[in-house]
Amino acid sequence: MRHSLIGEGTIERSTIALSDLSIIYFTNVWSPTTTFFNCRLKEKDVMERLVSSRRPVSRIFVTFLLIAASAKAQLNTNEDEATQFLEDLDPIYLKEANTQMTTRWQSITDITEEHSQAEIAANVNYLAFQKETWGDVTKFDYSGFNDVDVKREFQYLNIIGPAALDTADAQRYTQLSSEMETIYSSAKVCKQDDPTVCMPLDPDLTEIMATSTNYTELEYVWTQWREEAGKPVRQKYIEFVALNNKAATLNGYKDMGSLWNEYYLYEGYSEDEFKAAIEELWQTVKPLYEQLYTYVRRILSTTIYKDQLQRYGRLPAHVLGNMWAQSWGNIAKHVLPYPDAPAVDATPEMIAQGYTAKKMFELSEKFFYDLGLDNMTKTFWDLSMIERPDDGREVVCHASAEEFFFGPGDDTNFREDWRIKMCTTITQEDFVTVHHEMGHIQYFMNYRNQHWVFRNGANPGFHEAIGDTIALAVSTPAHLKKLGLLPATTSAKTKPRDAKLPELPAGVSEQDLNYLLSQALEKIAFIPFGYLMDKWRWSVFDGSTNDTNLNENWWKLRQELQGLRAPIYRNESDFDPGAKYHIPANVEYIRYFVSYIVQFQFYESLCKEAGQFDPANPELPLYKCDFDGSKAAGAKLKYDATFNDIIDFLKSKFSPKKSFRALLEPGFSKPWPDALEALTGSRVMDATSLLAYFDPLMQWLKEANAGDCLGWECEAFAADYMMNDYETTTSYLYNQATIAEWNYETNLTDANGQNSTEWSVKVANHIKQSWEEYITQFEYETFVDESLKRQLQLLQSLGVAALSDEDLTNRTTVINNMMNQYSSAKICPYQKPSCKDEEKLALEPDIESILATSTDYDELNYVWSEWRKIASRPMIHDYEQYVELNNKVAEVNGKEDMSVLWKEPYETENFQQQLEKILNETKPFYDVLHAYTRMKLRERYGEDKFPKDKSPIPASVLGNMWAQTWENLYDLLAPYPDAPTVDVTQEMNNQKWTARKMFEVAEEFYTSLGLLPMPTCYGKDSMIEKPTDGREVVCHASAWDFSDGKDFRIKMCTGIDMADLITVHHEQGHIQYDEQYKDQPVTFRDGANPGFHEAIGDVMALSVATPKHLSKIELLIDYTPSIETDLNFLMKTALEKVTFLPFAYVMDSWRWEVFQGKYDSSNWMERWMHLTETYQGIVPPSIRYQDDFDPGAKYHIAADVEYSRYFVANVLQFQIHKALCIVAGEFDPVDPEKPLYRCDIYQNKDAGKIMETLLKAGLSKPWRETLNETIGASELDSSAVIDYFKPLQAHLEKEIKDKEEIGWVSKYQEFYVDGERYPVGDNTVPIIVGSVLAALVVIVIVAYFIGRSRNNKRRKAAAALNGNDNPTAVTLE
Repeated sequence: MRHSLIGEGTIERSTIALSDLSIIYFTNVWSPTTTFFNCRLKEKDVMERLVSSRRPVSRIFVTFLLIAASAKAQLNTNEDEATQFLEDLDPIYLKEANTQMTTRWQSITDITEEHSQAEIAANVNYLAFQKETWGDVTKFDYSGFNDVDVKREFQYLNIIGPAALDTADAQRYTQLSSEMETIYSSAKVCKQDDPTVCMPLDPDLTEIMATSTNYTELEYVWTQWREEAGKPVRQKYIEFVALNNKAATLNGYKDMGSLWNEYYLYEGYSEDEFKAAIEELWQTVKPLYEQLYTYVRRILSTTIYKDQLQRYGRLPAHVLGNMWAQSWGNIAKHVLPYPDAPAVDATPEMIAQGYTAKKMFELSEKFFYDLGLDNMTKTFWDLSMIERPDDGREVVCHASAEEFFFGPGDDTNFREDWRIKMCTTITQEDFVTVHHEMGHIQYFMNYRNQHWVFRNGANPGFHEAIGDTIALAVSTPAHLKKLGLLPATTSAKTKPRDAKLPELPAGVSEQDLNYLLSQALEKIAFIPFGYLMDKWRWSVFDGSTNDTNLNENWWKLRQELQGLRAPIYRNESDFDPGAKYHIPANVEYIRYFVSYIVQFQFYESLCKEAGQFDPANPELPLYKCDFDGSKAAGAKLKYDATFNDIIDFLKSKFSPKKSFRALLEPGFSKPWPDALEALTGSRVMDATSLLAYFDPLMQWLKEANAGDCLGWECEAFAADYMMNDYETTTSYLYNQATIAEWNYETNLTDANGQNSTEWSVKVANHIKQSWEEYITQFEYETFVDESLKRQLQLLQSLGVAALSDEDLTNRTTVINNMMNQYSSAKICPYQKPSCKDEEKLALEPDIESILATSTDYDELNYVWSEWRKIASRPMIHDYEQYVELNNKVAEVNGKEDMSVLWKEPYETENFQQQLEKILNETKPFYDVLHAYTRMKLRERYGEDKFPKDKSPIPASVLGNMWAQTWENLYDLLAPYPDAPTVDVTQEMNNQKWTARKMFEVAEEFYTSLGLLPMPTCYGKDSMIEKPTDGREVVCHASAWDFSDGKDFRIKMCTGIDMADLITVHHEQGHIQYDEQYKDQPVTFRDGANPGFHEAIGDVMALSVATPKHLSKIELLIDYTPSIETDLNFLMKTALEKVTFLPFAYVMDSWRWEVFQGKYDSSNWMERWMHLTETYQGIVPPSIRYQDDFDPGAKYHIAADVEYSRYFVANVLQFQIHKALCIVAGEFDPVDPEKPLYRCDIYQNKDAGKIMETLLKAGLSKPWRETLNETIGASELDSSAVIDYFKPLQAHLEKEIKDKEEIGWVSKYQEFYVDGERYPVGDNTVPIIVGSVLAALVVIVIVAYFIGRSRNNKRRKAAAALNGNDNPTAVTLE
């Protein structure tokens, strides 16, 4: 027999050689003293198991066996004959087992094909013997026997395991075993950088996993090992499980898991009780494991894996120093609290003192002898292999203890042949291993006189526990110091790994604490793994885990018990359990869990006997105990017989069946609680000894982990952080920063500006710190609370602030360069192309006024072209850097490029396709409007400028610098220019309206819908008129949420006119949104997507601007609806809304392509021209060159403002308006008296209820979900736009019929030269540097956070440059 082929959890260093794999199906699956194989196959009486009071299994099967047996002969019930049968059988079994082990020893100490085949033949012969003997064993009915030892021996001789299978199944079972283990043993992983070099598990992969800290390398090795060793085994294992269960059934068990667990059971103790006991033990140890886990995660995630591990996430399984993360000892050097404290490592001194393998074994023998146990036998010293042979033989080096059952010689009563096989190295690890293996030998020696079936540990975990108990004592600093292998401990202090770590517990040195943590990394880290291996297989054998969820359930258990996750995505094509040897080798594993518990019980008992541990004496803690030389401790293992014992022995007729007073001698002859009681005084497995051992560490870890998320279930921790720390601090900072910014914009002083900047920096620092330390450190995807999950999901992208300081500064500089180029650009007048600086024209109001009012074709072309020459062409190289840096922003936020980051808030996988769909659906109307406009422009400018063909329209003549809206052409395009215009400005002045009255009337519009009043938005703290006290203010209309749930304000220099009346309603729409979602978490206090906030204000404006509504509020007197005024109203609206859609799409479509790298600066201009012509039907009025940069002539391009929000808002406002109008009964698509454009939802509570529901949700749900719950739509829908403008489209189609062709042909290439006009460099403007630039760095960082997270973002980022906000359209300038 061989022991500790792999000492799981303590000394695992290599895997079994291929020659060891051939006898797997002969494995004694219950053997507690072998890790993989036991060459003795134990049996158990099936009928006894079935008919016993604790085995209420199928009586049908029992009846079948009884009938079958009675057909041959009556079962023998003679106890004397049975006893004699056992006495006669035992030497036969010993000889067969000895033959097999002798052959096996030869095979593993001299690996050749001849020896391998001889071992296989010996195994086959042993199987034949076993099956033949089983036939004789089953002739006895032992159920009525009196001698409990005889009954026990028959009970365990009657299980033959897989040997019960018929010939065909047995052959298939053997074949599958061989194939799976061959796959495992031959698996190799080829180097990532050199596929020609492939590495086996041992030593190469094991060494990499143990020593590398390269996250990617570890992930690669981890993954590929499972690809090579685990995945190919999957289908074979499924079939193998079925055969195992078939064998278990033939042995009288429900499945193979029950057969395995049989060897932990005894009379009155069922399998369910055993499993419950294991679970209880785990729950007892789990708090310590969680503390260890939490500490390790914190250290790893803040040091060597700072950028790879989440601070509060599950640990990935590949970073813990072991291929299976079953023990974590190899990462000790990275996590020890005192890395500079004296190490508990005797290796250097052993080498210095000239230690040899022989000396290590002699010291081990002395350790046991000094306890009162026997010396090793002469055979042991003569035949063991304690060093790697130097004669060229290939051997299995892995340390193991082997029993030969008797010998040397042929006398089965002479039993002195035990050996150790080990390629010993001069290290502390091997020194401890030698003692561990010799512990197995001592167990062999002490139960040598038992019958063959009882020559084993008291249960499958006891043999390993004995070796580990000895190792606990030998590895203590006290023992190593006693041997002169460690220097005396000094009182010198060293620096802790982390300054935040707590002080040492009383009486514990730095070395002690390091030692305890190292032990915990080996012992405590192993326990959940030792449990899950068989908990998973129990579920596989009982069918609750099957071929549909093998890997899924494996990882569920790894998360549940170990808190680990796979480093990469896994699915059911993978088979990660198969990458652990014991799975394909079918080795029961719960033994290791048991051994890791009871070894501490053994250790505590021996330490107490030795006087080395006293729970009441802090000077004698358990972890320091070395029971070396204690005869009292030794007596607990081996009891020296007294004269009375000899008399009792003689009375028992020389039978070894007798009571016992120590652990080792009885072997498996008694139920394991008897053995445990003999050593410890307790009959139950108990983790209190383990906890006592690690108590100093536990107390220290509790303090070290205070305030941390304990373990891996961090959802409650995250919820507490988000609800309290984040919510409170963020709301406070937003409030203070908003107050400071309000103070600045309502009183533009340097002091106020400085104060605003300082608060904005505080907000930015808080958001970034929260993002780094918390937001990104949770595995929010696994959380159950959908609200919490969504909050964290929305906060994952930090944006530009995630850049390094250097890149952030560079990006800010580049944007500032472009913004300065744009904002300072001026041109000479058309009439005076060479002018003085003071004569130059700025964009506002000069150039925009010319474009809006001039009808001089050449002047318009000049102004259009000259502006682009001065404002945008010089910024092309800056934009190249900007694109590169923006893609870095995306990269550090985990995105492919900036286009992905920009699209992310829309939470729509095919977002761009959705926008294109809207364009395609509205294109028929846009094309008609385009054709009508071209026709009217031809009337103005003549056919020499506008030939009567399908040419695109020159961009300069559409009344706007960017042709984004065409409302300035209204006078030209109005269907009925002589019809009255709806403008109530004069009536407002006649009625002496004031700014306050405008706000009160607007508020009443909302309350008439059943929505909230908004008195604070125009109260004493708001600014609704331009101050008269001399203060300089920002007059641009904006709505402000002060993030305290109470303070909502509007800032506006209100004019008494219709435009501002509608603006007031629009701004109050923002305030209403703010008030409705004020009770949401701060993260959700925003529009459902970036377009919603603008859309809500515009929804209200669509009603307010109707003549119907203006009549209701008595501003439109004696108004009579007519088709002429309706069509004029629709034309004015279309020129603002419909013409905008293709422009808005081009703005971001071009940038998405640039970010994606589809085009570079050499063809940016051509691509812009292609897009503007394709979607807008426009061309430049002058020749454009490769080095022109017309996109930069739009502020939002230079200023880094995403634009799709405006497209979305433009569509949503009509979509929501239509839904509200239907509910209000104001729109009926089949009733011509109720067209959509006349709808006014004023005073309709049903419409208000829908709006309330939509607004309250804020950002708490994906926008499509919110939209679906309120208006029954889950996508953007253009039908409302089409319905709204249907009468105008019909009218225009009639107007152009037979006069103008619809659409345009491509001509932009006629305006493009594929070459440079002249080098970039002239006409650039000075760039502000120094302190101003430093301030801008801060402002841009803040702009991101405030613009994204604070609700005064509705202050119209779109209005970032001097524009006037017309809320009947989307704010653009």
